[in-house]
Amino acid sequence: MFTSYRTPAFSPDELIAGFWLVLAYVHAGKVAEYVANNGEPTEAVLLTEGGTPHTWHEIDDIVEPVIRHHGLEHPDELAEKIAQNIVRTVWWVTQTNDKVSGEASQASISVADFDRARSALLEAWNVGSIAGMALWPPTARTVATRVGDGRWNTALSRLGIATYSGRRVGATRFSDEDIMKALQKFNDELHEESGEESSSSQVSDRLTYQNYCEWASEQRAAGERIVSGATIRQRYRSWKKALHKAFEQEG
Repeated sequence: MFTSYRTPAFSPDELIAGFWLVLAYVHAGKVAEYVANNGEPTEAVLLTEGGTPHTWHEIDDIVEPVIRHHGLEHPDELAEKIAQNIVRTVWWVTQTNDKVSGEASQASISVADFDRARSALLEAWNVGSIAGMALWPPTARTVATRVGDGRWNTALSRLGIATYSGRRVGATRFSDEDIMKALQKFNDELHEESGEESSSSQVSDRLTYQNYCEWASEQRAAGERIVSGATIRQRYRSWKKALHKAFEQEG
């Protein structure tokens, strides 16, 4: 199990279980088909490479307090269902990984797709921003930072998911809309990490040029198409002007 985590929002076990919950949500159809054809898993599963095996009962014990903390209905039944789905998904990944060599696992997922699935899951639960509380499951950025030393593919590998060895290269032209979306996405993540309600016009005091550059670097390392801080500053002549355009509108 990993020990060098940067924030206390979730315990290591809660963080990793949250990651697998999102994967279970994304790949529910494939996992259900695999289980139907091959039966239920009969052994405890490894949530991380080299970690301690977990049964679904142990995973249930991890997620049930988080479910209660979020105020969701029927927490006992929901936690049990989540735990069973996590075990099935980890087992499916383990079995399918054994059949690939030098290729990405069927479970491999991009940062953007992970965060979209997480948002859809929270919406299905009818959970919105809660002041003073980080929402579970964690964002891809949190997983990458705490499990992969800031790199998404490293996190996936440590969680037992085979990834592609390379990514597309080449110059990319970013539109004003691309830049605005990148700034707004990072701002939303900063608000969420602080347990604050996000606003389309409220700029986090941590949305600095340096912090954005670090975040953009993490996104690109994960294979995401994201504009650099230097490009933004060059386009709008200053970081302050870029933030003004993104959050305060002209006029």
